[in-house]
Amino acid sequence: MRDTTLLPSALQRPSLTPIPRLLLSRDDAALSIGLSVRELDDLTSPHGPIQCVRVGRRVLFSLNALQRWIDQQTSKS
Repeated sequence: MRDTTLLPSALQRPSLTPIPRLLLSRDDAALSIGLSVRELDDLTSPHGPIQCVRVGRRVLFSLNALQRWIDQQTSKS
């Protein structure tokens, strides 16, 4: 990637605001809830309670599904 800090401001690209991700990969989902990918796989439907979205071979998780599972776990204690 080129360093554009030396260009005049008129020639620099405007800074883009990041787009929030609506779905997380298995790795990102596991990291976000503090589990290993293997543990997350064991908890993923149809074998477990966490709902996922399958797109081709990819398994993705919505933030809402992860939050629902966390809420269920905290309400059990």
